[in-house]
Amino acid sequence: MRAISFIPDDFEPPRKLELGGVHLSVLCLDDLEPDYEAVMESGSALHGLFHEGHRWPDGLTQRGDLIDLAWHEKEFERRSSFAWGLWRSDSNRYLGSAYIYPDPERRATAHAVHWIRSGETDPDLRSRFKADWEAWAQSWPIPSVRFSPG
Repeated sequence: MRAISFIPDDFEPPRKLELGGVHLSVLCLDDLEPDYEAVMESGSALHGLFHEGHRWPDGLTQRGDLIDLAWHEKEFERRSSFAWGLWRSDSNRYLGSAYIYPDPERRATAHAVHWIRSGETDPDLRSRFKADWEAWAQSWPIPSVRFSPG
């Protein structure tokens, strides 16, 4: 059974995709170790990413991250929101994650968020991915997309 979705029934968000030197694949339970490592490495840089003033990931445990990953995987299946793990295409190093979900502030149809781990120092990769990510998200068959800086 599918949840009520913010995207048209005939639109299938890809489970895998290449954008700007980054391979995206559905964020899932199998990503626990690299995801938790990247989140912890990037902790303070992620404060406020999803909601202004929110201090995520402060206090996040590996078990908490596992629960989050399971939720993201289930939401993708239900089509209620979409999350992908980000992997460097040239080295398969886990970089972070990207999300498209209904805009909780209702300033747009969807809110698109991505983050790349603090230890990734390639500014060209960051800028290429950001440009390609935003262009791709804006191509979805929905009225509007709001972006958070990533």
